[in-house]
Amino acid sequence: MAAFCSLTGREMSVDVAQEVLSDLWSADEKVITIEHIQRTVSGFFGLRLADMRARTRTKAVAFPRQIAMYFARQLTHASLTEVGRAFDKDHTTVLHAVSKIETLIREDAKFKKTVDALAESVAK
Repeated sequence: MAAFCSLTGREMSVDVAQEVLSDLWSADEKVITIEHIQRTVSGFFGLRLADMRARTRTKAVAFPRQIAMYFARQLTHASLTEVGRAFDKDHTTVLHAVSKIETLIREDAKFKKTVDALAESVAK
């Protein structure tokens, strides 16, 4: 990636990375970014994108944020630290969120259906 940017004189960015790595994915396979997940989840819950990074700890904001963190871990190759950075949180907060959402999915069939439907929206 760095060599490509150096040779072409372009700055490193998500768009350039996707362009360079596009041959690794089939034409119909979409690269899902954390920002895309944040936008989709915040839209689903009627929140502002900024709420995903906010310090707000109310359930109306924290719970959707936890779901977005869960998706970020499941649908991207990002580490706990990278996901935490995208949400302006610590990696342990991401670990807690993933664990909580996984537990709710196992224990609540209705919640699992909601998460599955939201996952389809993220994958579009």
